[in-house]
Amino acid sequence: PFVAMERVDARTLSIADDPAATERMLEIADLLAAFHGVSLESAGFSNDVAEMPLDEHYKTVALPYWEDAWRALGSFDSFTMEWALHYLRNFPQGAGDALRLIHGDYRTRQILADQGKLVALLDFELSGPGSAAEDLACIKPEAERVMPWDQFVARYEASGGVPIAVETLTYFDIFIQFRDLVVVARGQDIYER
Repeated sequence: PFVAMERVDARTLSIADDPAATERMLEIADLLAAFHGVSLESAGFSNDVAEMPLDEHYKTVALPYWEDAWRALGSFDSFTMEWALHYLRNFPQGAGDALRLIHGDYRTRQILADQGKLVALLDFELSGPGSAAEDLACIKPEAERVMPWDQFVARYEASGGVPIAVETLTYFDIFIQFRDLVVVARGQDIYER
């Protein structure tokens, strides 16, 4: 099961103290490949969305959404955030790659396990059309703590995952850092009001 629609007797996956951390991370690669295999159409997205070029989606939908959210905060000036925006606007996001269903925040804290078995994937507020590289960039820091990144990617691709160029992964490393900082700044802004 991918989506927990009812109570699941399980716990958030903790790789740090798992003696089988490498095997668990390989299962996480399998799960991600399967998730990326779900078509946008079967997830309820229109053909217009499903057929949009990936570059166009990030330039006209995803990046403007997060930039607008950043600008709406108004009181936060940051050279680093401006540099990130400049980079994100001017770097090709993976020409030729197709949009696919992504989780948007694919990290171990979003996965429930029971007796060492992955049983649920949670937290779909950032899911939708996107690049598989966005999810890979999310999980990469955790995967690298327990195994070589190349091993994780090899398993992901062997399970049907999309091959991703290093340059594309770099773009999404920056994209998710920008997006996550906007989310944190929004929270700070709400707290301070």
